[in-house]
Amino acid sequence: MKCGPVPGTSPFLDKMCPVSAPTLSSMTPASPPAVRSPRPGWRDPRLAAGLGLVAICALLGARLVGKADDSVSVWAVRDDIVAGQSLSGADLEPVRVRFTEPADADRYISSHDDLPTGTVLLRGVGEGELLPRDALGTADDIELVELPITLPSHAVPATLRVGVVVDVWVTAQESERSVRVLEGVPVLALPPGGSSLSPSADRQVIVGLDEERQESLPKALALLASGTVVLTSRVTP
Repeated sequence: MKCGPVPGTSPFLDKMCPVSAPTLSSMTPASPPAVRSPRPGWRDPRLAAGLGLVAICALLGARLVGKADDSVSVWAVRDDIVAGQSLSGADLEPVRVRFTEPADADRYISSHDDLPTGTVLLRGVGEGELLPRDALGTADDIELVELPITLPSHAVPATLRVGVVVDVWVTAQESERSVRVLEGVPVLALPPGGSSLSPSADRQVIVGLDEERQESLPKALALLASGTVVLTSRVTP
């Protein structure tokens, strides 16, 4: 912008030149150019480290899941089963158990194995107990003696079933005192009773006597024939 004397003004003013105010653009500093981060490529070490970490986590997770399911399925009995009682698939249910040693698992029957026909228990097994191999046998292996007891239907508990342990009582005809003839004997069989229309029909119950009780069998038979017989069952609350 050129400055010069203005006619009719003071010489001092003639020498002055108007100064223009600075603009906003001249006061603001210039912005630096934007810099964009480059996209990571397949050769980026950070991507390779991330993929490796994911693979390690997946491998550890698979091992943990495999160990959590490190169990086998074996047979367990649904209800109490006494020695000498026949055993079938209906008496069993599969359960999964984790054993610390393979030898421990071999002591029990796998649920993938079917029981042979005619299998009986050589000793009693409780409800929910795993089925051990050494408790299985056949009727020829059992040492129980079957004792049939015939008694009136009203003298048999309504809840009586095979496998229940009972006590056998006798009340002599000329005595008001009852005698326990047999204690804790298992019921091996319950043959069908008479007609339901005949409440006085007799009922037969077959119990098993082990070797110890077999020694007192003659005395037990004499007492059973001397009076009225009643069975009492043992029920676990």
